[in-house]
Amino acid sequence: MNTLDAIEKRRSIRKFKPIPVPNKVLYELVRLGRLYSSAMNGQPIRFAVVTQKEDRDFLFKNLNWAMRLHPYPIAESERPMAYVLLLGKNRENDFFEFDAGSCASTLMLAAESFGIANCCLKITKREEIRSHFSFGDLLPYYAIALGYAGVGSKAVESKGDLSYYLNENGDFRVPKRSVEEVLVYNDTNE
Repeated sequence: MNTLDAIEKRRSIRKFKPIPVPNKVLYELVRLGRLYSSAMNGQPIRFAVVTQKEDRDFLFKNLNWAMRLHPYPIAESERPMAYVLLLGKNRENDFFEFDAGSCASTLMLAAESFGIANCCLKITKREEIRSHFSFGDLLPYYAIALGYAGVGSKAVESKGDLSYYLNENGDFRVPKRSVEEVLVYNDTNE
């Protein structure tokens, strides 16, 4: 899959098939994820790969899923089969959020190119998760949930409301603003 296809296709998936993500793919995601564009090349992001069921269950219970559809039921058999956590040292510089976003986007597009569905979740229970995994002075900031898609998701043109929703088949529809709405300046004379 080329980069343009990955950008067009990638959506946040919240239900997965109970099929493990191969370890070699997880390694490749970290290998590629570390190549993100980093402010001043500081590279503050560290990674944790989580695949063991008890640890996945712990993470699942400590993350917020599909908040616009709350409650959104996800059966145990539909939970992610792996996570990659993005860690840092208490926002060690002013550019940490830039780096985290850049890293998450790089990793999610890489996952899409491997046919691995994903969803980025902000971690709000940092101390609980750090303590569970013994990350030392590193704090977990984002979790990238990974697996093979158990539902569909498609970008659709916004009609004013940006709330994502489920269609009649239970697949996600994600409204996106038009180019005309988001392009505020264009000096190309086109």
